[in-house]
Amino acid sequence: MRWFAVFALLLFACSQPYSDASGEPKVVEKVVEKVVERVVVQCADGSVAQSFEECPKSFEPVQVVNASLNSSEDNITIARRLLSEAESRFSNYAFLLDDRLVIRSGNRSRQYFLRLHELDDGVFITDVFLDFSNRSAVAYCNIDREGEMLGDSFDYERSKCKYHLNESIPVDFREWRVKGPIDYLKDFVNLEPVLVEDNLQTISIGGSSKTIRPSIHYKVRGENVVLRIDSRYRVPLEIEREGEQSLDFRDVYFDTMMIDGKPYKITSDWLEYSGVKEYWFAK
Repeated sequence: MRWFAVFALLLFACSQPYSDASGEPKVVEKVVEKVVERVVVQCADGSVAQSFEECPKSFEPVQVVNASLNSSEDNITIARRLLSEAESRFSNYAFLLDDRLVIRSGNRSRQYFLRLHELDDGVFITDVFLDFSNRSAVAYCNIDREGEMLGDSFDYERSKCKYHLNESIPVDFREWRVKGPIDYLKDFVNLEPVLVEDNLQTISIGGSSKTIRPSIHYKVRGENVVLRIDSRYRVPLEIEREGEQSLDFRDVYFDTMMIDGKPYKITSDWLEYSGVKEYWFAK
């Protein structure tokens, strides 16, 4: 029984108070802390939830980017950094829409139609030239370009441009100003995104596959807006607005553009109307 007596004495000693330097008795208490781990995620609307499944269904994020892409030490937004990068790398660029190629260089722009375009008054045109410095716009119906568009089916007698040889047709600058990828970046330079997806995605635009990274989500006047950034040139290829059809740029070209499968250097010459061949005036 000796072992039992020793165990009893030890148990008694552990439960007794002790005295500190002041002589006051103290009791040793064992404190157990319970640690509860809680993981939350940030949703596209800025709220938090226990999981992505509990987020509002307007946009369900795929992956949240590293925080360093959302902000930096000097508080420069991701859109401002992308804009600065694009403007420092390229001086001229072009982007493709459904029916035209838009060419930009400096303060001037040209809308190079891929097929004849009819104005509201019934006049057909092939090009529109814009000057952003004086906010002016003028259109032309270039018979040489009309012939290129129609190819073997071109017939002078049925030409839409033969009555407007080198004739400038004034049009409203405000109606013909077309925003491109860089212009849309400018709209968001002062806004912080609510979410950034940093995973590589592939989307289809105009029947062609485009590689996207990142996708930047914003909340603008209560509505969700997403910029899908081209992984190569780092400019928006698609702009999604809640409740609206997406705006797509089928192709974006910097310094060199493709027309009818051929590469052309983007220079200021493209922004000037050169006139038609003298041959047509003898008709």
